[in-house]
Amino acid sequence: MKVTKELLELADRALEQLGIQHLSDKVYANIDILNARGADKATAVAAAIFKACKDNLEPVTLTTICRVLGTSQKCVFKLLKKHGWLTDLTSPEDYIDPVLNRIDFLSDDQKQKLKELALDFLKQMEKIHTRPLTKAVTAIYLASVKLNIPLTQQKLEEVMGVTQVTIRNMITRLFGGRSDKSIRTILKNS
Repeated sequence: MKVTKELLELADRALEQLGIQHLSDKVYANIDILNARGADKATAVAAAIFKACKDNLEPVTLTTICRVLGTSQKCVFKLLKKHGWLTDLTSPEDYIDPVLNRIDFLSDDQKQKLKELALDFLKQMEKIHTRPLTKAVTAIYLASVKLNIPLTQQKLEEVMGVTQVTIRNMITRLFGGRSDKSIRTILKNS
């Protein structure tokens, strides 16, 4: 696929909407690498953005990227797989700092406390199979509840693109189906 002005403009619009314009050079390089014959422009740009985000531990989900570009995750996965870009070598621990750095109202002290406790929660999640970003966001949320820091699931969804439903489902898996209220009580009393 030849890199055209139209492709670069599409990438620029998506990067701006996603708030990750600083990755533009990396995205352009990824678009240049793609040999995406048969893939539509939005799919190619989504794959290039996803790869740049993964390489730079930028916590933006494929779901969010595809929503912005109006393309199918299935098509993007096929393209990523074709180019060997699907390997996920990042661990949930790798996402903790990038996630915390995107939450602007936290002090450095709060970020440090959240990080320490989130890393403990991640150890409890080792046997749960899900995306590393989902684990990291859930661990940070649980840490915020335990530390009584007002970080809501809604705020994490806005900042990270991991839905509130996904966070709640992860908590349910971790705590065996207990209600949100009982989980809060358990966390605050432990």
